[in-house]
Amino acid sequence: MTSENIKDMVSAIKKEISSLKRSRHFIDYYEARDFSPCLDDIRDSILNLSKKHPKEAFVLMKNFMESHESVMDRCDDSDGDISGSYIEACDKFAEVGKMANISIDEAVELVFEMFMKDSYGIYDGIIRSFRDVLKNEGLELLKSKLLSQLSEEKIRSQAAKKKEYFDSQRMVNLKTGEVISFSSEKCRTKAIEDISRNIKIGLCEIADCRSDVDEYIRGCVFPKTAYNYDDFYNSDKIGIASRLLEQNRAPEALEWLNAINKDSRDSETIKLRIAALESLNRKEEAQQERISWFNSTLDHKVFKEIMVHATPQFQEEFQEEAIKTVFNSGRVSTALDFFVQGKFIDECSTLVLSKIDLLSGEGYYSLRPAAQILRDKYPLSATLLYRKLIAYIMDGAKSRYYDYAVKDLMACEELSRRICEYKAFKSHEEYFSEFQEKHKKKSAFWSKFRSK
Repeated sequence: MTSENIKDMVSAIKKEISSLKRSRHFIDYYEARDFSPCLDDIRDSILNLSKKHPKEAFVLMKNFMESHESVMDRCDDSDGDISGSYIEACDKFAEVGKMANISIDEAVELVFEMFMKDSYGIYDGIIRSFRDVLKNEGLELLKSKLLSQLSEEKIRSQAAKKKEYFDSQRMVNLKTGEVISFSSEKCRTKAIEDISRNIKIGLCEIADCRSDVDEYIRGCVFPKTAYNYDDFYNSDKIGIASRLLEQNRAPEALEWLNAINKDSRDSETIKLRIAALESLNRKEEAQQERISWFNSTLDHKVFKEIMVHATPQFQEEFQEEAIKTVFNSGRVSTALDFFVQGKFIDECSTLVLSKIDLLSGEGYYSLRPAAQILRDKYPLSATLLYRKLIAYIMDGAKSRYYDYAVKDLMACEELSRRICEYKAFKSHEEYFSEFQEKHKKKSAFWSKFRSK
């Protein structure tokens, strides 16, 4: 590539970035998905340039990253397509910086500036992305710069901004209706909290770059120096336990997990507890943890985990007990999912026949797979599920889904040829006759049905 071609390429990319920054056009929800590939094209053009001209590419990538504020200010990014493009570009930015051989000092200033003004979460992972460029020396310099943010000067400046904001707003207590007044001291406290929160995130990122879990623990509780378990959020405790397990420090990990109240334990906490217990060779306790988890969730994946770690005798006993527990749980949709995932076809059919009134076609993601596995052996049970799916679409006049209703009605007709006894349920002829009468004015549906 000649120097002239390079200039043309750089000029073209600059124009595109400048256009991103200058534009005031609002990108609505439907445009966002088509807009993100345009951002990817700009990023890829810069990456292509970086292979032979990394320094020019680095400057362009910095300008491109800075365009995100203008773009994010004027878009509906509900699905995260646009922010996702910028976040991916942030990782590539570090790669270009490494190729451009930027100095550690330059990397520190850049990462610090971007991290501190991150308003859309685009730079959340920038410290980790640049860790190979920063090296340990740069990480230490970055840590010092972060800690310097809690200076008296910064606190006063931030508190003054908060005071100005609160004074210009009428802050009302929603419960009492009283106007909330903010003293200078309250604003100072809030300023310290906000600054500390940013520093905490940065310190934890730096600790992760160094794989130093003890430094991570200190970061989580910043600015405190002495602490106990109650000083940490549950999310912090989970993060600490996970990192301790990665460092083969299972006893400590279990202590942190035990510090989480039983009522507050989520699936991630339980997974980590099981991993810690297994690591400590406390297999029976780990299995009891799984069984307790299954009884509360009826999750088939947990069921499979229990079976993998069970003796053949216990497998048979537990499966029988689990099926009873699921069937009698009262959570019919969850039970249906369990039987489908485990391919317990007989139990699935019995559940449908006895509890069909408790199922809704709104849960099509459960009913449709169930109908599919029941078709061959239990056509009546499958038919009842298809009727639920049809009712949800037709009764709700969801015309955009009429194609599904047509297919399901045709499935009912096909299955009717194999049903010998309808038991307490209406035959297909009775059902279809009532269906025709009820929905005779839905011409769009009947047009689709007759064309099949």
